[in-house]
Amino acid sequence: MISRNRFTAGVVLLALLFGAGSAAGAQPTAPAFTTLEGEAFELSPGKPAYLKFWASWCGTCLQEMPHLQGVYEQYGDDVRVVSINLGVNDDVEAMEEVRREYGLTMPIAVDASGELAKTYGLMATPYHVLLDADLEVVYRGYQASPELDQAIMLLADGRRDALPEVAIAESGNGADIDVDSEGVTALFFLATWCDWYLEDSRPAMASNCVAAQHAVNALQARWPGVEVIGIASRLWTSDSELDEYRDKYAVAHPLVIDTTNAWFIDHEVNRIPTLVMMSDGEVVARVEDFEQRDAVLAEVARVVD
Repeated sequence: MISRNRFTAGVVLLALLFGAGSAAGAQPTAPAFTTLEGEAFELSPGKPAYLKFWASWCGTCLQEMPHLQGVYEQYGDDVRVVSINLGVNDDVEAMEEVRREYGLTMPIAVDASGELAKTYGLMATPYHVLLDADLEVVYRGYQASPELDQAIMLLADGRRDALPEVAIAESGNGADIDVDSEGVTALFFLATWCDWYLEDSRPAMASNCVAAQHAVNALQARWPGVEVIGIASRLWTSDSELDEYRDKYAVAHPLVIDTTNAWFIDHEVNRIPTLVMMSDGEVVARVEDFEQRDAVLAEVARVVD
C-alpha cells in the first residue's frame, strides 16, 4: 500500500520543484471557463490574477480556504481572485457546501474539461498560479506560503518586476500511448492514490477505485485479445507511485502516466475511475461504476462479442 508519508513527501517535492517562480512563458489567451452559476468567465489583459485550484475531497485544499478568502478580501480590487475546482470526482453540491462552510465570496469556476489544469501545468492540489497584467505566469506553487503572499502583494502594488526569476520544471511530453485502429482496446483511466486518499473523505469513491482495478484485471484475464492500457492521472503521481500501484494490484497490463492531461481531456474523463472501450478506434462504451463486477464484464462482453 502506498504510504501516506510517501504521498506527503511527493507533494513536498512538487512544492520544491514548482514552489515559486516566474519566466514560465506568456499565456496571451487564457482559457475561458464557467462559474458555478453557469456564467462565462474569461481572463483578459489589464489586471493581475490569482488562480487557486482545489477539490472538495482534498484536505489540504480545505485547510487553505480561509487564506483564499483573506486574499480576496485584501487584494480583490487589484487582483482578480478566482477559485477553480479541479472538476474531478466532484459535483456542484459538494462545491456549494465548501463555499458555504468557508464563506467564499469570489467567483468559483469548474475546470470540467481539464484545459485550465493542462494550460497551467497542474500536477497536484492545492495549486496556486499568479498571472501578471499581460496574463503571463509569474508564480506557481503548491502551498499557501509566505512566498505566495509576497508575490500577491507585489502584483497588487504593480511591482511585477520585483518578483524573483525561478526556473520551473516541465511536466513532460504526455503519455506515450499507441491505440490500435483495429480490434478492441480498453483504456482504463485511474488514480494511484484514489483507494486510500479518499478512503475517509469519499469512501464510496475509494471502494469504486479498488473494484475498478480488480474488474480490469478480470477483463484482461478473460479476454487476452483485448488491448488494455491503464492511464494514470498525473495528480500526485510519479513513476515510483505507479510502480507501487502495479505491485499492489498485481497489474499485468501496461500502465502510463498522462503527464500533460491530454488523454483525460481528449476522452472527456472527469470521473476516476473510468473505463473507455474502443472498437476499431471508435469509442463504443464507457463504464464509471465498478461495484458490480458482473455488470461491468457483461458490458465488456457486449463490445468484445
